Amino acid sequence: MIHGESRLLLSQNDSGVIVPIYDDEPSSMIAHAMTVPEYHSFLLPLLYQNNESNLLNYGSDQPQPITRNDSKYNHFTISFEDEDSNSVDKAKFSVTCYFAKQFDAIRRKCCPDELDYIRSLSRCKRWSAQGGKSNVYFAKTLDDRFVIKQVTRTELDSFEDYAADYFKYLIDSVSSGSPTCLTKVLGLYQIIAKNLRDGKELKMDVMVMENLFFKRKVSRIYDLKGSLRSRYNPDTSGNNKVLLDLNLLETLHTKPIFLGSKAKRRLERAVWNDTSFLASVDVMDYSLLVGIDEERKELVMGIIDYLRQYTWDKQLETWVKATGFLGGSKDVLPTIISPDQYKKRFRKAMSKYFLALPDQWSP
Repeated sequence: MIHGESRLLLSQNDSGVIVPIYDDEPSSMIAHAMTVPEYHSFLLPLLYQNNESNLLNYGSDQPQPITRNDSKYNHFTISFEDEDSNSVDKAKFSVTCYFAKQFDAIRRKCCPDELDYIRSLSRCKRWSAQGGKSNVYFAKTLDDRFVIKQVTRTELDSFEDYAADYFKYLIDSVSSGSPTCLTKVLGLYQIIAKNLRDGKELKMDVMVMENLFFKRKVSRIYDLKGSLRSRYNPDTSGNNKVLLDLNLLETLHTKPIFLGSKAKRRLERAVWNDTSFLASVDVMDYSLLVGIDEERKELVMGIIDYLRQYTWDKQLETWVKATGFLGGSKDVLPTIISPDQYKKRFRKAMSKYFLALPDQWSP
């Protein structure tokens, strides 16, 4: 233990990079796992197995085709422990890197250097994300580059269903320069930490995604879904409170948000591309997170919360609310609609929320 705060697991690491583990900072466990030799060995290209290439073109910065359901081909688990026998808080750790090779390929395209990614994850601080579910763990890396968010088992299972499509879509968009607003998910992990003295265990699944507002001074933040039902935050005082669709519409009466015609076309193309992809994999209920940087006179935006697919329980909720069965009101539009309907409503709303400024004013 270093000053009673972190664990220095020197014996597990011969890569030349030392990452201490902080018990209350889950991202430090991920960063440490990414420095052990076994992790780097796993990232070496897999050769042909059973006369079939499992992962093609690894090392060419292309996402890896997911051709097997067996998790051992896509996920990798690293286990390590605090071997200091004098430590009263001896602990064991396990980190599972979901789709390790595929996310590694994504980061090769989107991150300057893997060591920078590890360095960022080595320290984090818990964060009370405004507008997020209160029981969900949120953190930001100390350098503010990345957001760490707990994901549910349902979200993880949903993502596994369309992971191959996600990796292909994102890498194609980045490689071709095609407009996209998707906030990039750069890693999915399961973290397990067990105290061997008292048996207490921490276990959670988390995703690491880019922080849209890194190095930005954002004065207002909006979470936009294109719906008006229950989409108003009465606390409009600021203080980093996330505002919603009705708050934006209220503001637009006196302070409309104008985009240049080129920026408007690019935004609409990005929203069109992303919503087409999300609908194709049965995902809905996503949001466009928008930050207003008054200093630079710019909007910063990205689509978030897109891991959950449209499952049978959401279909049942739609039917109950639409028919009035079990007390639902037929006069109130259902909050849950189909992915295709959600796509169309989302596109229409985003086009209406942000107005185009003519390139030249007419005389």
